[in-house]
Amino acid sequence: MALLIRYDRLDRRLEGVKMKSALILRGIDDYETGLQNHYGFTCSESAFQKKYIVPSEIGRGSITNIYPNDDVALSIIRLKLNYPLLMNYDDYDSRFETTYCLRGHIVYSETGVVDTSLGQNDMGIYIKPQSRGMMMFPSGEEILAISLLGHNEFLENLPLREESMDYSKNETRTLADTLLKPHKTSIQIGNQFAQIAETRIDNAIAPYFYDGAAKLILSTLWQEYIVG
Repeated sequence: MALLIRYDRLDRRLEGVKMKSALILRGIDDYETGLQNHYGFTCSESAFQKKYIVPSEIGRGSITNIYPNDDVALSIIRLKLNYPLLMNYDDYDSRFETTYCLRGHIVYSETGVVDTSLGQNDMGIYIKPQSRGMMMFPSGEEILAISLLGHNEFLENLPLREESMDYSKNETRTLADTLLKPHKTSIQIGNQFAQIAETRIDNAIAPYFYDGAAKLILSTLWQEYIVG
């Protein structure tokens, strides 16, 4: 009987969480503010990172966003949720982003593109402007994923950058949609993503480690999927 009472109280506390609408994303800033204001994550900051902690009523885990400099950013996602987190993309401009799922699943749905969800050891690459779709972190499973973002000077200096952004061409639009679909990477690239997730780095050298790791992976992916 006492157990039933505790579950009833938990259901009442979670009622607001279950009824929450999807978070609307139009830019990277919406993601961070939405985690706090929409879903109730708490945030702790250091010199180069922000760690968002899952509220206990939603589950456990964290999303750690790392900014080693102005040219790249990383997100380390560790979640075990009681209820899914749903986010809708509305006119979202991807710069050069990739997400690699080491454990669990991440559900994606892009307007006009079939099969964009990520399973274990799947990777998606995102360069599509005015993206419209949804992303969901599902409940009931351990999720470990790494997202990388290249922008500013690093992005602008990539070879064939202007050509890859010319969406007046059908082949460019086709490329962007194709890259959204899940890809199996080489063992080497998979290990590089895993190293980001699993290596403990002293704060004094962490910005250099994350900067180098992110640029190495992003450069390799750009060479293979865009230049190639």
